[in-house]
Amino acid sequence: MGEFSSDRLLSQTLQSIKACDTDYEGRYGLILEAVAMADDLGYKAGFRIDPKEPDWPVAFIELPQGQVSWHLPQHERPWDGHTAEEKYQRVDAFEKFINQRTEALFASNSALAASIRRQIEP
Repeated sequence: MGEFSSDRLLSQTLQSIKACDTDYEGRYGLILEAVAMADDLGYKAGFRIDPKEPDWPVAFIELPQGQVSWHLPQHERPWDGHTAEEKYQRVDAFEKFINQRTEALFASNSALAASIRRQIEP
C-alpha cells in the first residue's frame, strides 16, 4: 500500500474515532489502531500519563496540523508480577494454542469436505 493510501486509511480511522467520540468502548480499539498507523507512517505517536488525571493514560499523535490526543482507560487488571521470561513463555504458549486450534479446525473442515464429497459424488 502506498504512503498516500496509508495516510488516507489513517485519516479514515481518525474520522471513525470522531464519529464515535462518546462511545468510549467503541473508540478505544480505533485509537490504538490510529496510534500504530501513525507511528508506521512516521508521525510521532505514543502514550503519556496526564498529571492532572493519572488514572487515564493518554494516546497522542502529532499530525502536521497539530497534536491530537485521547484519554484511555487503564487495563482492568494490575500487573501480575510476571518476569520477561514468563512473558515470552506465555507468548509461546499462546502461539502453540493457536496452532493447535488452527490444526483442529483444518482437520474438522477436511473431514467435513470429505463427507460432503462422498454424499454428492455418484
